[in-house]
Amino acid sequence: MIKVSIYLVRRPGMSPGEFVDHWKNQHGPLVLSLPEFTSRVRRYTQQLVLRDLPAEVPVLPYDGVAELWVDKPEDIFELLQSPVYEQKMIPDEEKFLDRSKTVMLLTTEHNVID
Repeated sequence: MIKVSIYLVRRPGMSPGEFVDHWKNQHGPLVLSLPEFTSRVRRYTQQLVLRDLPAEVPVLPYDGVAELWVDKPEDIFELLQSPVYEQKMIPDEEKFLDRSKTVMLLTTEHNVID
């Protein structure tokens, strides 16, 4: 199983609350309605950033992390190259993401403690 971590940055001018609201209540249901997504993605979580942490806590400059589990790397590549991604997902992403700052990391997991 491959874990895809997508580090998200909210669109300029959008508040953190607006970002979370759109991601949870618009984008999440949208992707779950798409067979091209649900046929490839085995698990999907939205990691929401904790705000108001002490200043000395070092944090990455991201507003959230989408985590997707797929069987093989080709699953995510096929999804990202599909017409439905271009026609449905990208237009919605542009409503709440700064796509130029969004990055992706593909990994396998090595559990040290279960």
